[in-house]
Amino acid sequence: IRRRKWYLALTFGSVFAAMMFISRMQTPLYRASSAIKIVETRTMAGFLLTDKFFWTPGDLMASYALAIRGQNVLERVAKELNFVGKDASQDQINTAVNLLYGQVSAQVLANTNIISIDVVDTQAQRASDIANKLAEVFIEENLVERNKQARASREFIENQLTEVRNNLRQAEDQVKELVQSGAVTGTAVSVQNQILSLEAQETDLLRVYTPEHPDVIKIREHVETLKSQLKKLPERELTYARLKREVDVHEKLYLTLKEKLEEARIAEAGKTSDVSVLRLAEVPSVPIRPN
Repeated sequence: IRRRKWYLALTFGSVFAAMMFISRMQTPLYRASSAIKIVETRTMAGFLLTDKFFWTPGDLMASYALAIRGQNVLERVAKELNFVGKDASQDQINTAVNLLYGQVSAQVLANTNIISIDVVDTQAQRASDIANKLAEVFIEENLVERNKQARASREFIENQLTEVRNNLRQAEDQVKELVQSGAVTGTAVSVQNQILSLEAQETDLLRVYTPEHPDVIKIREHVETLKSQLKKLPERELTYARLKREVDVHEKLYLTLKEKLEEARIAEAGKTSDVSVLRLAEVPSVPIRPN
């Protein structure tokens, strides 16, 4: 039994010594982490009259996390940290980018607008430098992309504004020609406005009363009477009413687009990114492997 105990002790000691030797022979790896914060802002859709691009905050955060490891960002990091020379070929640049891609991870912290950028490297200082440079470059790239979107929005709105302005002038000219060609009283316009007002009142009443309520029935009867009057009016009056509606619609759209154009111009001139550094990476003092 005593011999067996010595054998077990010797075996354990040998294994432990071997593990320690292997551990010391391994190249140490260090992890450094920086963090960025995303401020939710409306992108191109925010400058348009209707939102044509649909996304959720989760989609946006995931897209940002992927973009941090994108070709443009990693290529700039490789160049600015002198991992490649000024005269490096594209193949050499791609090799450096691929190495960085394997070292870098970006994760969205659960239920937050924060992305953690983690870098693993054999040198502690270099791991910290890469993590911080990634945050810096990504913020700059984000601002460039944001300004591109703002410029695209501005150009889109300018084109729409030109089209609406032309439509407005055409509608105004048609109204003017109709008035000059003969007497127009505007009776149809007045009747249509009354109908719209009564229908709005009916909608309000139906939030409280049933369709059988006397007040609701009274309004409906009044509306039907006015519609009958419209049918008896001359075609000239009905045409005038239709053209007036077109003018009103184009005017409102024109004013809205002018307001959106100013917003787009301000956004295009903006120099503030919607991404900021939340935490800079420190130089790690202890390797993550071997430990």
